[in-house]
Amino acid sequence: MSIERRKKTIQHKFAFLETAFYIHTGIIGAVYMIYLLGQGLSLFEASMVSVVFNIASLIFEVPSGILCDVWGKRKTALCAGIFLALAMMCFFIGNNVIVIMLGQFLWGLSYSLESGTIEAWAVNEGKFEGKELDSLFAFSTKIQNLFFIAGSFIGSWCADYSLNSIWIVPFLSSVVFIVLVCKYVEDIEPSRNERKKLSYEYRESLAQIGIGVRKSLSEKKIAYIYGFSIIISFLFTPLLSLWSVYLDKSFSSFSYKYLAFAWIALRVGVSFGGQLLEIFSKRITRQMIIICSLGCNVITIGVMNICNNYFVAVLLFCMQEICWIITSSVQKGMLNDYLDDRTRATMISFSSLFYSLGKIVASMLFALVAEKVSMNMAWNLSAFLCLVTLFYCRKMFVDIIKEKTLGGIQIE
Repeated sequence: MSIERRKKTIQHKFAFLETAFYIHTGIIGAVYMIYLLGQGLSLFEASMVSVVFNIASLIFEVPSGILCDVWGKRKTALCAGIFLALAMMCFFIGNNVIVIMLGQFLWGLSYSLESGTIEAWAVNEGKFEGKELDSLFAFSTKIQNLFFIAGSFIGSWCADYSLNSIWIVPFLSSVVFIVLVCKYVEDIEPSRNERKKLSYEYRESLAQIGIGVRKSLSEKKIAYIYGFSIIISFLFTPLLSLWSVYLDKSFSSFSYKYLAFAWIALRVGVSFGGQLLEIFSKRITRQMIIICSLGCNVITIGVMNICNNYFVAVLLFCMQEICWIITSSVQKGMLNDYLDDRTRATMISFSSLFYSLGKIVASMLFALVAEKVSMNMAWNLSAFLCLVTLFYCRKMFVDIIKEKTLGGIQIE
């Protein structure tokens, strides 16, 4: 087999593996929160249960990476598939909150184990580099999106029959993932000396955390951007976790199939937002992009307060999704501009950590507001925080601009 043909084969295998693992998100994405509410949980309790997933992901993210390197990608991927299947089974049973929380924990654990494992296997196996990597990930994303669209209709159809049944196909897809791992993924386990080396490198990487803490405290621009990461998690939590509940409660005459259309609209919003950012970033400054994005988000929330049409509401959510992807992408770009290569991975992981912690707190806060006051009040609180954030952003950019440059990079 020629090298090019071999790389093409690995590319297809990678896409199939990633799709088999993540397709469940497309199937349950539109009705996930509604499923939790259907189990007799309040909105606040449902958010508390969902937090277990985030906590498990945070706890096991770093250990799973070293496990993959030391234990081998095949075994790590198999464990990810097994834990995912067990999680889907727990959700299908869903007879009490303990079972559902166990499912959340296993779900987060499976994500941590899979994260980077199949990707590392594909890159190593195919010896991809340069633009070949872009093609590898772009092809996989394209295949996943196609299946996600189909999956959203499958999930909504199952939900109309029974909310618990939305987990049947995800369970089967996790089994397919396990079969594909057994069929495709083969790697050579590290020798004893290599394991010692990897363990040493892991301990060294943990030492970088101390460097990251000192750097974030000593450099004002980094602290500002970390703060902005936390703020973003608060601003857009209602959109990311409550949109389906809002539509279901506000327009109860619609079936779950209509939520599938909304889910697809949000996915389109992500792609459109990325395209808009590519255009805007060439013409206007980051400060103006963020101001316009947050301002647009406030306007859409204001319109939601007087909206009584399902399709208008979906359009508004799509616009908020565009604001979200633009704002979060700019935040990531700013952070990477101000980091050096030696500590980049550590500092980015800190940003992800702050965002996750902010999302955990925000999920509980907004769910409590939506439950005790009203759903619209949760979004109005988000709009108020957007307005406050405009003042924060002005202060952030003024202080950053004072430093003029960092590492030879011109600050916008």
